[in-house]
Amino acid sequence: MDVMTDILQWVLPSGAIGSVVTWLFGRTLCRTREAKEIHDTYKQMYEDVSSSLVTLQQKNEETNEKLEELRAENLRTRRALNRLSRAIEAIESCDYRSICPVRSELQIGEDNDPGQQCVGGRQSSVKRGQRREHQDRGRNAKYGDREDPDQH
Repeated sequence: MDVMTDILQWVLPSGAIGSVVTWLFGRTLCRTREAKEIHDTYKQMYEDVSSSLVTLQQKNEETNEKLEELRAENLRTRRALNRLSRAIEAIESCDYRSICPVRSELQIGEDNDPGQQCVGGRQSSVKRGQRREHQDRGRNAKYGDREDPDQH
């Protein structure tokens, strides 16, 4: 046994066991530090993504509110335009259309020339009597019928 002890003392000097224990402890410590750094990095990335997501969600909610306001305004405008269109169409069938002040206001052109009538933003030089006659013919004609019943 003495020989064995002598060989172990010669192969493993007195600081070798301490060095091995220190090396193992240091290796474990390095692995723990690396894992902590990786964990901290992922945690920071998660916090950044989370704050960005919250900001984007708030902006999305604001945009949706504005979009709803614009949809409501669009609906109100569409309803007003439909009412105006129905009113304009009703003028054509009104018994008092020849003296209607609204109709005369709608027919005023850019030059305020009584012969010029504004229709849908375009100028028309058709006189009132000719226009009514043409509209009456179109109103009496049915789909597929000829405008003039005398033509066969």
